[in-house]
Amino acid sequence: MMKSASNNRFVAILAGTALAVAWAPLWACSVPVFRYALERWEADPYEATLFYQGEISAAQQSLLEHLQSAGPGREANMRWRLVEVESVADSEGPAHELWESQRSAELPWLVVQSPATRREVWAGKLVNLAAENVFDSPMRREIARRLLSGQTAVWVLLEGPHASEESVKEGVRLRDEAALALMKQRLAEEQTQLKLPEIDEADIQNGLVDIDPAELKIAFSVLRLSRDDEREQTLREMLLATEDDLVEFQQPMAFPIFGRGRVLYALVGEGISAENIHAACVELTGPCTCQVKAQNLGADLLMAVAWDRLVQLSAQVDKPLPPLTGLAGLDGPLEERDESMDKLDESIEVEPLAVEPMEVDSVAVQELGKPADAVATMATGPVSTPPPHPDGTSMRVDEVAAEFEVPRSQTHGDGTSPLMVGLLVLFTLGVIGIAGASLLIARR
Repeated sequence: MMKSASNNRFVAILAGTALAVAWAPLWACSVPVFRYALERWEADPYEATLFYQGEISAAQQSLLEHLQSAGPGREANMRWRLVEVESVADSEGPAHELWESQRSAELPWLVVQSPATRREVWAGKLVNLAAENVFDSPMRREIARRLLSGQTAVWVLLEGPHASEESVKEGVRLRDEAALALMKQRLAEEQTQLKLPEIDEADIQNGLVDIDPAELKIAFSVLRLSRDDEREQTLREMLLATEDDLVEFQQPMAFPIFGRGRVLYALVGEGISAENIHAACVELTGPCTCQVKAQNLGADLLMAVAWDRLVQLSAQVDKPLPPLTGLAGLDGPLEERDESMDKLDESIEVEPLAVEPMEVDSVAVQELGKPADAVATMATGPVSTPPPHPDGTSMRVDEVAAEFEVPRSQTHGDGTSPLMVGLLVLFTLGVIGIAGASLLIARR
């Protein structure tokens, strides 16, 4: 009896080990992380909760449907929910807590939350959603343009808070300039020193990369974002919501953005160092060790971009890219720069990017570049993955409450195709069958 149990245990361990070993290669590939993310990882949806009282009027319903089906709302990674306030006033749960934080609001009232941390990134009247650059903004459009043009990542420097006192203001400015200079200097070096992994022929044959591997390049650029820029208030809040504690820091922050508007993590204050910039660049340019998006670092931004269509077009070098759909006055060919971005652009002194070096205090750069004994904040482990949405009753409170979703492409949230999922299921069932048969044989 003891011998049989021991055999069974041995066979089970052997089968489990075989499954784990065989499973791992299916989720890893040789395609660089930044390119795999651009082609395969759909952005996580932001949640837009509309609080109302009584019934939604025909005009409000028409506006809501228009926001979802036309203009930037059609492409935005946003999920809609309606909540009747009386139904949650005396209950418990996320919907009640969210409404309690908005009680003074004028109904109907919309709250948009980050999928990474559930933090509020915008709240206001439904009619103001498009006008206040919630779906889209000039800088997000420029980020999308650069990523679709093949850049590895766009680094956004969120400047430190501006102070009223002149002496403090000057100190903040110098700190921002030193961080910027270090970023440009280090990223220029990374562009020339890093090498992309060699893509396996099997990955090409399996369709894991749509672009000719010879067309892949390492290219970084930097945009600087003032905390006082009214057009980019929602973007600022989204960046600060990518991690739980970023709002606590009153220092410059650097955010590497890749894929379909995904923030890898934040470097803050002394964390903006040569070592940490290098680590982020290595992470982005290395092979994708796990195709499952949720198992990788990062948090998504809300962007109104038809990624699936534009990524496919960007892989066809003989076809011009169309304008990015979006707010009035912001449309323009993807190859053209938004002139409003000129003063925010910080070009890196390496081809193929334009050369526009910036003169700063070299002493300040050296001081900032020294390794920090304690990094102010930097993701040292995976950024928390978006928690699943609470179960039905708290959000879908009655028959009137409805859920609207922007149409999604026919792929899974982690970027895998139904065919791959089917093959993996068949493979798993096969391994389980072999393990079961082995156990039966061992028992006999």
